[in-house]
Order: sequence, then C-alpha cells, then structure tokens
Amino acid sequence: MFEILPESDGPYLSVKARGTLTHGAYAALEPELERRIAEHGKISALFDITDFAGWDLHGAWDDFALGIKTINDFERIAVVGDTKWQNFAIDLADVLSPADIRFFQKSKRDLAWAWLKSAPSA
Repeated sequence: MFEILPESDGPYLSVKARGTLTHGAYAALEPELERRIAEHGKISALFDITDFAGWDLHGAWDDFALGIKTINDFERIAVVGDTKWQNFAIDLADVLSPADIRFFQKSKRDLAWAWLKSAPSA
C-alpha cells in the first residue's frame, strides 16, 4: 500500500510504500498524482521505500505503466531506502528519466526532503 504522508503540500508529495504493492495500491495513488499534476504542473515527490517488499505481478505492471504515463510530470524525485540494490535501481532510473532522481539512505530522510523542496521550478 501507499500512504500519503502529512508533510505533503502543494507540488510536494511524500509517499510511504509498505509491503507488497498491488493493483489496488496504484489505483489509490494515481488519482492523487493526477490531481497534484493538474493543479501544479510538474511536481516533486519523496518515496520512502524502507518498508517496501516488492510487487505482485499486476502491481509491477501498474508501476511501469504509471511511470510511463507520468514520466514528464516530475521535477525531482527523492527515494529513501536502505539497500544497495535500491540505490542502483534509482541511479538507473535517473539516467532514463527527465526528472532529477536521487537516492538517500533512510538516515538522511530529512536531507532528502530538503533537497526535494529546493527544486527551483516546483
């Protein structure tokens, strides 16, 4: 599931991913993304994946599809995690995306949020 965190404000979205992500998780997140994008244009988001356990098959497809749909709608994305594979995956995503994407260790979450909010045009 995705939890929208209370620090979310305007064009800044903070999301906690918990457990195995399913179609239902993406169905719940997508309207919030669409609303913020419609209201603010490009947005910036922090995704905390420290409690993320992977996807089921439909959730993995939804993740891919939502990423393609919104590829040009993000200014910055901060991903907070705690494993080397997550860091590697985010480094790869940064190369493939027009958004500025950075990985932060969970102990640096405050730094991730500060970096996210320092986006010049968000």
